[in-house]
Parts: sequence; C-alpha cells; structure tokens
Amino acid sequence: MQDKSFWNANWAAWEEDFNPSPFAQKALKLMTVKGGHDVLDLGCGKGRNSLFFASNGFNVTAMDISDEALGVVDRLKHPKITTVCADVSKQDLGIEKYDAVFACLSLHYFNDTVTRQIIDKIYKALRAGGIFFIRCKSVKDRFYGIGEQIAPDMFFDDLIRHFFRPEYMREILSDFENVAVSETEEDYFGPCAFVDGIALKASA
Repeated sequence: MQDKSFWNANWAAWEEDFNPSPFAQKALKLMTVKGGHDVLDLGCGKGRNSLFFASNGFNVTAMDISDEALGVVDRLKHPKITTVCADVSKQDLGIEKYDAVFACLSLHYFNDTVTRQIIDKIYKALRAGGIFFIRCKSVKDRFYGIGEQIAPDMFFDDLIRHFFRPEYMREILSDFENVAVSETEEDYFGPCAFVDGIALKASA
C-alpha cells in the first residue's frame, strides 16, 4: 500500500466536500433499520461520510492513514466523531467494538494475503449481528490493466490498485452469515465501476 506521505499529498490536493457518497446513504438506511450505535469509517479521508453518520446519531470512529485528512475531520469538532490515525493493515481494530464497519474505496490497495487479514480483523471487530459495507474498484473499471501488473488483478501505475471481481468479493466475505454482492457504475471524477459488498455477521 502507499505510505502516509503519499496519502498526505493526495488529500492536501483534494477540495473539501461534505456531501455523503451514495454508498454511505445506502449504508445509513440499513444501519438505521438494523440498529446499533457505533460505526467504524475505515479510510475516512476528510470525513464526509463520518460526518453524515454522526449527524444521523451514530458514534463514529474515523480512521485513516493520513493525518492531513484527519486534520480536516478534527476541525469539524463533531462530538460523535473520534479520529484515529493508523494503517489498517497494521492496526488492531479490537474485538466486538462496532455495530457497523464502512469501508468505501479504502481496501483495494492491498494484495490478497493482506486483504484477507484485514477482513478477518473487521469480522472480529464487529459485534454479533453487525454489518460490514465494502466498496472496491471493479475489474470493469477504466483503470484496470494500466501500469505494471504485480499480482492477479493488481497493477502499479501512480499507485497500487487491486481490482475486485464479484466472485472474489464473495469469497473473502465467506465467514459472514449473509452476503450481498453487486456491481455498480457511478461518476466519481469520471466514470467508475465498483464491486460492493454488504455482509452480516451472525447474531449471537
């Protein structure tokens, strides 16, 4: 994965936008129906989705590797948001701490081994009945195949990208009780293709 300096430079160049992503809006509806209070926004960036969840009553842990991005989140001073500067591939997420984990475009930078390790940590961090929301770049995305191939469906150009297939998403989420996988196309700084996963941990 790219290091902190890369992401600090990346986020320093981005304008602040506090409109929630469509995936976050979808997640909120399911989180509200399911209930619970504590959400981990994994790879939160400048906090647009963290702010959205917090403004709708959830306690949010906003985690990102970039202290540049988290500085913006801290300036929001929302009482329901706590920031954590950490690399998810190395950070301990705890056991049964969250009712939902939201990872929008933050987990497609790792090889297969590390991706599976992170998913395992997320599974353990969720409480019984908790929901995991994950969105990653699809092999149908316009950037697929650009740069040097360094692993299956993984390329290095200006950064490392791991592109997902629906069957791969289902496989890495196989420990969850119920899994829904879908393919989505949206305009995100140009046309993009995603694979979305919504996974429910079994109730106690």
